[in-house]
Amino acid sequence: MQDFDALKNIWQQEQVNVMPDAKEILARIGTTKNSLAQNLLKAIIQLIPAFIVVLIIAVFVKFNATITYIGIIIILISIALYGYFILKHYLSLAKNY
Repeated sequence: MQDFDALKNIWQQEQVNVMPDAKEILARIGTTKNSLAQNLLKAIIQLIPAFIVVLIIAVFVKFNATITYIGIIIILISIALYGYFILKHYLSLAKNY
């Protein structure tokens, strides 16, 4: 029974939370925002070569079926929309914070 009381006291002591300093919280927010912005910027930069490669394939390779060109156009539109939304998110992140 004494062991149980000792464990209960240890557990109750660990429940006490100390609030971190406001400067520490702001520093964590800043580093998290910067890492998110870097990841978004990397994604935008990686989309540019992908778009160019698909565009080169569409222009220089002769396909027999028109459905292939329709698929390539859908891929290009998808890449462009995804890049637009990532760029919009990146700009809003930089503007609002």
